[in-house]
Amino acid sequence: MAGKCSVCGNKIGIFTMTMNFKDGIVCSKCYKSVGMNARSYEIQWAHNTSYMVIKQFKRNHKLINVKAILEKAETIKNNTYKSKLAKIQRQFYNAGVSDLFGTKKEVKALPDILNDDEIVKYATSGFVEENTVLVVCTNQRILFIDKGMLYGIKSTEIPLDMVNGVSYSKGLVLGSISVVNGAKTTEIKNVNKETASLMANAIKKAAIEYKANLQENKSNSTSQIYDLANELRELKSLVNDGIITQEDFEAKKKQILNLK
Repeated sequence: MAGKCSVCGNKIGIFTMTMNFKDGIVCSKCYKSVGMNARSYEIQWAHNTSYMVIKQFKRNHKLINVKAILEKAETIKNNTYKSKLAKIQRQFYNAGVSDLFGTKKEVKALPDILNDDEIVKYATSGFVEENTVLVVCTNQRILFIDKGMLYGIKSTEIPLDMVNGVSYSKGLVLGSISVVNGAKTTEIKNVNKETASLMANAIKKAAIEYKANLQENKSNSTSQIYDLANELRELKSLVNDGIITQEDFEAKKKQILNLK
């Protein structure tokens, strides 16, 4: 990397580690002098911070409270994760989830995948495309989560409004679930025989509720538009009758339509 350290002024070599702040670049020798390391969250903090820190470095090689800031950021991140994981585990318990065989890593990844307003309706483990996955049905979608040792986390989903059909079958030991999404059918194999029907029914119920909510919101939106149109027609009739002026009408229309 070409250039010089904004603190010591030394030339930065190609293989020299740096910390990039908004107001300059600091070499590894200088950022280590204030207790910083090349940890991912410290690099992210340095890149995103709005503080102009180079002056602090130059003045006394000391970033005010940098360690406390970084530790606080990491603590908040950890507490948020733990809180979300505990919430998800309570939802698993309330939904009666009983089979998570081979998917502990996937469960631990859920806090980074689920939205804050998502509620787990049911979950189970199974095989999809020859891989063990965690199948999670929420109030918004069906998730297929696979966390491998080499390729990291792989998450695919089917929105509940795209579910056209769900069926299941049971063998002597294991069961399977089929989810129809348009022209595509996703097969979930090697599902615990006792949970196959529970998962299928949970998906059916969640899809029905989700589609009903979409329809209700659409109806409410249409009704609201109809009411606004009627209100504007009534105001226009007042203009035609000479009760209010056109200027009054325009001002009221902007207010009704929330126009600036």
